[in-house]
Amino acid sequence: DAAFADMALQRAAEVALGAVRATNKWLYLCEPWKLTAPEDQAEKEAIIATSVEAVLLIAHLFLPFAPEAAASLLSSLAFPATPLPDLSPAFNNLAPGWKV
Repeated sequence: DAAFADMALQRAAEVALGAVRATNKWLYLCEPWKLTAPEDQAEKEAIIATSVEAVLLIAHLFLPFAPEAAASLLSSLAFPATPLPDLSPAFNNLAPGWKV
């Protein structure tokens, strides 16, 4: 958020892209596509919920750079654009059971 406030757009873009890379890496390491056993479903659901939260935060980070694409993502999540300081970094912005 500080990078945006300081109008350091290049740094803000690096932060947004870094969030995408970190999320991709995390998903790759978690391998939710391999969680097929019934006893793995709770873990799989937690990974999916965390992934959706990551997409929500990433969409907000990309609003200044790709406003239409970011707005489309937020619309898909049925979540309004929100100032970054008002979003929780704890990945709990969406209530359990949130419909996307």
